Amino acid sequence: MSVNTSSTPDGRGVLIYNGEMILLFTQEVNCHFENEPDHVFKGNKSGNLYLTSHRVIFINRKSDAMRSFSMPFHCMQDVKLEQPVFGANYLKGIAVAQPGGKFSRFFFFFDFTLFVYA
Repeated sequence: MSVNTSSTPDGRGVLIYNGEMILLFTQEVNCHFENEPDHVFKGNKSGNLYLTSHRVIFINRKSDAMRSFSMPFHCMQDVKLEQPVFGANYLKGIAVAQPGGKFSRFFFFFDFTLFVYA
């Protein structure tokens, strides 16, 4: 996983790898972390979520220490998609740092609403 490596310098776009495809994009996603390993992850974040063929990318709408957050699928454990009757859908799980990272693992939550148009 990586922090501040997935957004364009102006913070308005997303950077993807060669051969990577965006499968899903949704706006108005709220993100928060538990057991934060660093001050960068503290507080609630809101922005855009991209699901690509390789990873999940969150782009923060506000300008704070975390502009973007990227989690390759192999760094995610115990991922669950919860769809409560009352309330927004949310994705939760454990993010494991890649070798050489400054932290070992922490919990992430993404609240979002998906609209399907037929």
